[in-house]
Amino acid sequence: MKKKDVTSELADITCRLVSFRTMEDRPEEIDKAYSYVKDYLKGRDLKVAEYESNGKKSMVIHGGREKNKKKFRIILLCHMDVVPAKDSLFVPRVEGGRIYGRGAYDMKAGCAVGLMLLKNVRKDDFAVIYTSDEEIGGKNGTQFLVEKGYRADFVIALESTDCKVVAERKGVLRIKVSARGKSVHSSVPWEGINALDKLISVYQDVRKGFPVITGKSSEDEKFQKTLNLAFMKGGDVFNKVPDDGLMYLDVRYSRKDDPDAILKAVKDAAKKHRCEVSDSWHTPTLYTDRNNINLRKLVRIGKLGVTRRHGASDCRYFSKIGIAAVDMGARGRHHHGDDEYLEISSLGRVYDILERFLTGKEA
Repeated sequence: MKKKDVTSELADITCRLVSFRTMEDRPEEIDKAYSYVKDYLKGRDLKVAEYESNGKKSMVIHGGREKNKKKFRIILLCHMDVVPAKDSLFVPRVEGGRIYGRGAYDMKAGCAVGLMLLKNVRKDDFAVIYTSDEEIGGKNGTQFLVEKGYRADFVIALESTDCKVVAERKGVLRIKVSARGKSVHSSVPWEGINALDKLISVYQDVRKGFPVITGKSSEDEKFQKTLNLAFMKGGDVFNKVPDDGLMYLDVRYSRKDDPDAILKAVKDAAKKHRCEVSDSWHTPTLYTDRNNINLRKLVRIGKLGVTRRHGASDCRYFSKIGIAAVDMGARGRHHHGDDEYLEISSLGRVYDILERFLTGKEA
């Protein structure tokens, strides 16, 4: 196919995928998106393995005769799920060489590229994985499939990265802290115990263990661990001291940090202020050596830069077990925002790079 035709078809597929409201609470929309994928590939000599873990569905698609194959030279990793959005954002809009809509950038474009590669590249040494829980941690998608034994020499998540290779990402540590107090009338607060005051004290103590980072900080300084107070809830009316409270802390950490040590510091602060860490979980960092042979080949073919990003991707689950993994995908902006968009011209470039990478045609 001519590059113009490839780009046009990729744009059409991306728009179709954007139209599916594949949010966490809409499993029927995930089913529709997966049905579209299978219909698109109908008649091709491909094997499809479907899985479900805790209600989250995933698919592994590859060529060849071996139905239960789990070891590949290359795995391309995609996720169908998107963060919540209003209905209007699931009506894709094409304007000024861009596709606007929820998931256009993160990452229905990557899903489209994976789909066309399955259709056009006749090789049995690569697989494309589609999952449906990346935005909520990937534990029942990519982590589940890694635990089921899926392996590769090299993994590429087709996340939109502005046509750069992302070889390092931070890990995620999420912590819930709960507090109990004593309710009294708000006119006599000294007679009660404010649960939210206790949580605020915990947060203030925890924050002391994190560096101060501003927009003027260097890139290395910005890649230090960060703390976000993501949610705090307690009380129900104005004139009552709240007797319970809940706080969510979101920590992003580099491979130089110890998530267990960070969690211990939070637990110590909680204990000090008579609160409790009621739940926590963390996912690993992503790190692949820039001298990795497959990474260097990908960079050489695409004339790509190598960088690192603060946000997480599901490549981390392969990286955790020693498999080299990176992210690489199209251009765009504002993922998770109302003005999210994907640059259509970059779709053809990403497809061309990956087709040559998979087939060994470097020029």
